[in-house]
Amino acid sequence: VVSLLLRKPVARIEQTKDFRGVAVGDAAIGTDRAWLLIHVVDGTRQGAFVKVPSPTFFLRVVLQWTGLYANEIHFYRKILAAVPKNICCPCLAALSDGSRFAIILEDLTYACQYWGEEMRPPFKPVLMSATLVGLKNNFPALLRRETESLFCKYVWHADAVRTYWDKHPRTLCHGDAHFGNVYFKPDRSAGFFDWQVVSCESPMRDVTYFLQMGMEPGLLAKEERGLIAFYLECLCEEMGLKGGRAELKELHGLDEDWACLHYRTHTLYSLTARIATGGAGNFVTSRRVVEELTTRIVSAGHWIAL
Repeated sequence: VVSLLLRKPVARIEQTKDFRGVAVGDAAIGTDRAWLLIHVVDGTRQGAFVKVPSPTFFLRVVLQWTGLYANEIHFYRKILAAVPKNICCPCLAALSDGSRFAIILEDLTYACQYWGEEMRPPFKPVLMSATLVGLKNNFPALLRRETESLFCKYVWHADAVRTYWDKHPRTLCHGDAHFGNVYFKPDRSAGFFDWQVVSCESPMRDVTYFLQMGMEPGLLAKEERGLIAFYLECLCEEMGLKGGRAELKELHGLDEDWACLHYRTHTLYSLTARIATGGAGNFVTSRRVVEELTTRIVSAGHWIAL
């Protein structure tokens, strides 16, 4: 099978390492993974990173039922070719058969040294409410009362919020843009792993999630507007808008006030993602990680809950 995928005869395959418990990101167990070294008949070798369904039955069922596994397969099969190559890990193959799948990516382990709408996953209110119960049972002191109330209102009025978001400009979003899903290369470029919740969303979704998951609350409160302004400047540069932010507003209706408002509203997404992963079983096995990230999101959500 691997010979057919690589279009070259493979002599043997070996598993090169087992990083469970010691690698960045190993607190999350939504999938199982393996690092392989593929020996080709001509003497060359190629490293590969393979993702397969979680070995934990409950997590496997939840991720299959909510369509997240299928969503990532869809991304690698149908969307990847249209995405700039520098932000995605090269994919050798994306295979699926019923509830089983395997995503074979180029192994970017070497990059660790540089550390220091369509097909949108479905939103299931009953499941979201159940994850809130799970999080409160495991971490009873993490959520503020007003934050819990905000989450419940959002869950049961998600269609109205979705209608509002869909009236505004949208783009391809990763959906889980935290530092654990980022890799860096020697040329200082970066890209994303783990595209299970890729979807067509507001450009502020990934910006909001990345900042709120990655920064200490006090520092974020001080710097967030400046960082949003910096994002808009970079957006203008990437879009080739010679008129800068004035042209961005004229063409797309995007300015700093708009971006800040949607940054706030997408705190609802950050909050939902945090409660869902913290309350739906052992998606994140480190108690410290759950507590720290939830505290950050609760702090970010305090403003919108007022």
